[in-house]
Amino acid sequence: NNLNVGLYRRTAGRKPVFIEVNPAMVRMFGFESREELLACSVQDLYENPEEMKRLGPLAESGPLEREIVHLRRKDGSVFSGSIWAVAVRDEEGKVLYFDGIVEDATDQVARDEERERLLSEAQSALFFFGQSLEVAFLFKVGFVGVGGSGLEFEFFGTFLLEGVNCGLRGFAGQVSLLF
Repeated sequence: NNLNVGLYRRTAGRKPVFIEVNPAMVRMFGFESREELLACSVQDLYENPEEMKRLGPLAESGPLEREIVHLRRKDGSVFSGSIWAVAVRDEEGKVLYFDGIVEDATDQVARDEERERLLSEAQSALFFFGQSLEVAFLFKVGFVGVGGSGLEFEFFGTFLLEGVNCGLRGFAGQVSLLF
């Protein structure tokens, strides 16, 4: 009764219903009572009923572990749920019912998506900076002429790189950008 995860037992078949649920499951889906949730079709709790149809054969062939699906509360709001389930069979191997756990994984999914977004941005930035430095040295250099100190180049760009010793693409020595 004090768990923050929903525990359930549901029938097998094309139109499953709950046989048993714990209080956390009732709260998670926004129902007023256990009886109200037990009267609800399992399929109605999925945002996309095709997700439930996809999971059925998976659960029959082996345990489900942390399958992330989009579930619907009584009020219609959607949340990400992590489902763990195992098929319980009779002595002949026929599936009698499924026992499972549902966790509200909305925060975890949001963190995972944010981490992926940041990783993608970091990879893009690293690629951009690697490319832009080459571009700055390869394409934004203008030959001015021969001066008292040798060859003189003028650099055009948005980076201020003073006193950088570099060995990129054959350039070496002191580099200053003139603006």
